[in-house]
Amino acid sequence: MGMQSQRNAPAWLPWAGTAVLLFLVVATLVFWFLNSRSVLVPFSSNEAGVHLKYDSLLKNMPLGDQDSKDKIVLRLQQANDDPELLVTVRYEDNLKPVATAAKQDLRDALTSNLNKTYPQRFPQFHQVSTRNFEVNGHKASELVFTYKSPSGASVKQRFILIAITDDKAAYLAIQSKENDFDRLNGRYFNAIASSLLPN
Repeated sequence: MGMQSQRNAPAWLPWAGTAVLLFLVVATLVFWFLNSRSVLVPFSSNEAGVHLKYDSLLKNMPLGDQDSKDKIVLRLQQANDDPELLVTVRYEDNLKPVATAAKQDLRDALTSNLNKTYPQRFPQFHQVSTRNFEVNGHKASELVFTYKSPSGASVKQRFILIAITDDKAAYLAIQSKENDFDRLNGRYFNAIASSLLPN
């Protein structure tokens, strides 16, 4: 009577297939969970005269008395409290005398003022780019620059101003460490800047 040869599979082989399948399921669930937590949160301010949307993974920070004095209406930071990553919205009003004295419209008068004051205000200020544009018929300007923070880090900021009326302007400042800026610009900043609109 002939003996039939048997080829036994290694004992671990069925478990390997199960482990791979389990890994794929867990990875899919983790990916879905991380992405499902991120939604765009609407924000609107009657005082500043603007509205925008920001990623829910950014923290809306509580504002204090000094913020109110500075007319800051929104402050966002990253969940890990990176002090260099900061988004603020603020406004100024009673600006008509500024434009009148400069004999310019409000946007151009404020832009000229920024060009004079920011190099003194920010250590090692370096202008990267600037542009003028319109948002729903409102004149606006954007300034991108780098500077050294008090901690010594190189910081990149994207600053947008919108002339809401001939007497009021709203400002959006978005900044992070320079090395992180391009990544965060795609992750958070572009969505905020592109959604910034006058009320």
